[in-house]
Amino acid sequence: MPRRGTRKRVRAEYAARAHLQVAPMHLRFDRRHVVWLEAVWEELQALPFTSVPITELRRPQFIDTIEDLDRSEQIEWAEDLANRCGHLLVTTYRQTGKLGAMGRTTKVSLAGQAELALGRALGSLGHQVVESPDRDDGNLAITVDGITVPVAIAAASVVDPGRVARMVAATRPAKRAATNLVVGDLITGPAREALRDAGWSWLDRRGHFVLRAQGVHIDADVPADPREAGGAPPRPISGSAGISWATALLMAPKDPPSMREVARRVSLSHSAIVATAKRLKDAALVRADGTPLIPELFWALADDWHSTPTALSGLPTGQTGESDHGWAVAGTVGAAAWGAPVIIGSAYPPDFYLASEADLRRAVHRVGKAERFEERACTVAVPPTPLVCFETFERRADAWGNWRFAHGLFAALDLAQDRSRGAEILDDWNPQDFTRVW
Repeated sequence: MPRRGTRKRVRAEYAARAHLQVAPMHLRFDRRHVVWLEAVWEELQALPFTSVPITELRRPQFIDTIEDLDRSEQIEWAEDLANRCGHLLVTTYRQTGKLGAMGRTTKVSLAGQAELALGRALGSLGHQVVESPDRDDGNLAITVDGITVPVAIAAASVVDPGRVARMVAATRPAKRAATNLVVGDLITGPAREALRDAGWSWLDRRGHFVLRAQGVHIDADVPADPREAGGAPPRPISGSAGISWATALLMAPKDPPSMREVARRVSLSHSAIVATAKRLKDAALVRADGTPLIPELFWALADDWHSTPTALSGLPTGQTGESDHGWAVAGTVGAAAWGAPVIIGSAYPPDFYLASEADLRRAVHRVGKAERFEERACTVAVPPTPLVCFETFERRADAWGNWRFAHGLFAALDLAQDRSRGAEILDDWNPQDFTRVW
């Protein structure tokens, strides 16, 4: 209906005379007023011949939303929308530093903040960003020691190998003459290798910048530059609570465990798990229904998956005895036992996780340290989360004796620390006994 002063009175009079039910809700546009009413078609056919200032009639229907699309189509839809209407907003952000009130950081906001972050990183190294004469392809220009480098920026929160592959595949022809550069809150190790292989540059806002172009090569640490409040935090996974909740989600991605159960297993407060769960949702690593985003959560966790192995001169004895309760094999041997495509012999040094620092000290005292790491019979370490040793498994007893194994997820996380060989193994590994999450 057109927006006129008498529209409400005329609409109400007609509805009352025709005995129609009118919903209390309505929408107002610039020149239109939309109302909902319940009627059959025969009751509405007379409307065009009345004084009701009607513009059009529409039958209500269910429509697909972006949430009804699969993930690849969601990304394509969002990128298409950003390409069609994002340039004006990016320009506004560059000029003002603001995009108005936003509950969640949008793709346009990411792009605007990425350009500003790139300028700060270059400034810390004595270089600068200048406006490109051709803004139609979204490029900027960087000057390095008098050399001008056109740059096409892609921005993301968490960058993993899968996202790199999508970015490379989606590169428009107009941008291929420029140096492609990714700005991310967190760029995983394997993602950096994938970017390097693709000839792309990157800025990890945690503090590292790589630029490779004709006549220019920069590979340097820069000041950490986390995004502004309202965007995803630069390190959504940290501490025992964050690592424990992330691993619990990845071990059961389709049926997430309860927060109280995970807190009990790792001897932490329920509130600590609740807080870290909120951070993961805010960082868009966990969906609203509590299920993890795959593989983004895995690669974000891999970047915070650290332990300190100690090389031992011999193997533990009495592995099934009470004194060795909680020992769990992961690493390369663990991955092989879970079916990863890696060829090793039974003499390959296993990597054990132990339940506590006290267990680690006892193991070193009983077996003794190896003089050189290369001469080790095995390694022992305390895992980043107690969940590693909470439940252990038997795998291929004929090849690995009586050793107990950590869940295959933890072997995969260990492999992810090797940016070249480990990433290649993961790429070809499709486990049969648990869900692939990388």
